[in-house]
Amino acid sequence: MKVMKKTFFLLLPLIGIFFFLSCNSGLSEEEKKKLVEHCTNGDAKLITGHYSEAIDDYNQAIEIDPKDASIYVNRGRAKQEIGDFSGAIKDYSKAIEVDPKYSSSYGHRGKIKFDLGDKRGAIDDYNKAIDNDPSNENIGGWYYNRGVAKLQTGEQSGCIDLSKAGELGCVEAFELIKEYCN
Repeated sequence: MKVMKKTFFLLLPLIGIFFFLSCNSGLSEEEKKKLVEHCTNGDAKLITGHYSEAIDDYNQAIEIDPKDASIYVNRGRAKQEIGDFSGAIKDYSKAIEVDPKYSSSYGHRGKIKFDLGDKRGAIDDYNKAIDNDPSNENIGGWYYNRGVAKLQTGEQSGCIDLSKAGELGCVEAFELIKEYCN
């Protein structure tokens, strides 16, 4: 199971290549080639922990196609890893500006807001992430995080979110339910 998960994670950038090629039809063939190269290199560097180098690749990709929300999200993830939370929030916000329906932008921004103590802002972002893409693979985590944020702000409806997160496979939610919801 661990090997399958890792294989999928490593193949994710390749899936992105097909997305880039199909969605960036206004670009020349040379621009598409460079875009794929920078994004693939950035993804590999992000996965292997070379965050500053990943940011450089994503910067070059954004120069080619500033209308691709996924590039801003990935650059935001790299910035988040090096502790540049302000820069990461700016990237997630830019991704939302470019594509307001791209749910991962809200999910990642919500996590930073939560970590920085803005529980209400985090809840709002998790609401948007969940509403925009209820079939996203990260939805269990978003319900979990929203549930925790709600409980920390005194909202008992956080228990409902934790229950939903548990149903979606986030087993950590059941421990919190036992501790805070019964």
